[in-house]
Amino acid sequence: SIGDSAFNGCASLVKVTNNSDLPLTIGSSDNGYVASYAIILIDKDGNKTYRDASYEYIETEDGFIFDKKDGNYRLVAYIGGKDTVTLPADIDGNEYSIYQMRGVKNVIIPNGVTSIDDNAFNYCESLTSVVIPDSVTSIGSGAFYNCRSLASVTIPDSVTSIGQYAFQYCRSLASVVITDSVTSIGNYAFAYCSSLVSVTIPDSVTSIGWDAFYGCSNLATVYYTGTEEQWNAISIGSSNDPIRNATKVYNDAG
Repeated sequence: SIGDSAFNGCASLVKVTNNSDLPLTIGSSDNGYVASYAIILIDKDGNKTYRDASYEYIETEDGFIFDKKDGNYRLVAYIGGKDTVTLPADIDGNEYSIYQMRGVKNVIIPNGVTSIDDNAFNYCESLTSVVIPDSVTSIGSGAFYNCRSLASVTIPDSVTSIGQYAFQYCRSLASVVITDSVTSIGNYAFAYCSSLVSVTIPDSVTSIGWDAFYGCSNLATVYYTGTEEQWNAISIGSSNDPIRNATKVYNDAG
């Protein structure tokens, strides 16, 4: 037997081999949630069951799992043993998107990727660091939502927009550097990043969305590359946003 909730919350547990007689079902909370997040379930006879029969699933030799539907590929999990991985440039010569990626710890996104899609690493609680290349121009809605272990991130010069909820609930995120070219930070983009103590915002930013930093209870310092006059001209969505009350260090003040 497996006790109630034994594996509850193990979002990276995507491949399960069941050599027992327990009736495991993908997505079920029965038997201690062991197959709750599973993408692939293998029984003791070697038969494989997949999360969604409408998708084709591909396991690569280097440990990546893709799904495929209507000719479109998505990278959904990593089951290899490396702590640091560079994501594939393609899958059999085809482009792919990243969707609710699981199982990675330190990720290098290859140069040439132009966008980090909506929900790309949503709930990837194992993710501690990510390298974003200069080819990326946008970070989608919920891209790193609830990546609780993500400790640091640098937004490269190429990025022009950070989507809503992009880093919400990244509770280990202590500092953020947003480099030149970003013009907008979406609603709740960094909300509840409770470890965040400082953020660098470039003078290219013209709007900060509703409650973009709400719940960042330890946010103490905002480094702004422009002048105080420029800062005061930025549209900030909520009067309750902690970014308003944090100490500002302006470019013209050194």
